[in-house]
Amino acid sequence: MFLGNLLGRYLSTSTHRTVSRKLYFMITIPVMIVFVAVVVWMGKSLSMVGQYALFAAYILGFSVLGGFVEAPPMPTRTTGPSREPKPDEELPHMTTGSDTIEGKGKDITQDSPVHDNTDRH
Repeated sequence: MFLGNLLGRYLSTSTHRTVSRKLYFMITIPVMIVFVAVVVWMGKSLSMVGQYALFAAYILGFSVLGGFVEAPPMPTRTTGPSREPKPDEELPHMTTGSDTIEGKGKDITQDSPVHDNTDRH
């Protein structure tokens, strides 16, 4: 599959031709249905080598065709910030200098009786 895709890319760049993704799927989906029908219809009558050859041709064909599919457009980015922040999207105002925290919890300050910093050996 990888070598088939490389071959398709090489042929695509040397011939300067590509296939749109829509056309690729319009080709591949019906051919997949036909392939499944052929395998069901002729599967038991083909030898094992014939089944492998049919499957290899199917994979090689789609790999080469996949190399012709045009690359998706690359996103472009302008210089500078991606967008300007709106006034209502700014962070809330934080107060500074306050030693208290609202809510329940234990006091963990240095002079708290909960945490006595004396050595107890």
